Amino acid sequence: MYHWQRGNPKGAAGQLRKGLAKLDSYLPDFEGIDTARLHRDVGSVLAAIEAGAGAIDLPRIYLAPI
Repeated sequence: MYHWQRGNPKGAAGQLRKGLAKLDSYLPDFEGIDTARLHRDVGSVLAAIEAGAGAIDLPRIYLAPI
């Protein structure tokens, strides 16, 4: 998100893609974190950045459902 906030959408997209690839190993949840939701939300942010969105909602971390 640092890159996106600094006006570098290409850099942001690259970092988000790398993060999503790393997160794949920890789906659907890990250590009490809902990693499936995080993966989905980050994917949506990535799609918005690639579509040229001017504003996005930052992804949040949620606890995994019990």
